[in-house]
Amino acid sequence: MTLRLPTLALGLVLSTTALQAHAAALSCAGGLSQIQTSASGEVRILPAWRGDWVTLCNVTTVWKGVPTEVCKRWHAHVLTAQIAQTSSRVYYATTTAATCGAMGNYTNADAPEFVGNN
Repeated sequence: MTLRLPTLALGLVLSTTALQAHAAALSCAGGLSQIQTSASGEVRILPAWRGDWVTLCNVTTVWKGVPTEVCKRWHAHVLTAQIAQTSSRVYYATTTAATCGAMGNYTNADAPEFVGNN
């Protein structure tokens, strides 16, 4: 029993350290080739940095902590950026993705902390 407890404790410490190593901030920038708004209110972008659809938020319900009023502003921002053909930046305060290209797609994407100009 004395051997088992330290082994279990070591395993818990190592697994906690591994989780913390993957949860980091990520800033993704580039052009937006397409923007969608679904019938359920999801705002999705097809950014150059991902090459697949990423959900930013939802204009009708709180999505992963992003309020609807914030989502409406982000929606206006990405539409303006697409029309002006300028680059946008999406910042994720906490994500399990190691790179922007590895970000989850559709609703598997992490919730952004902010959306802005590049």
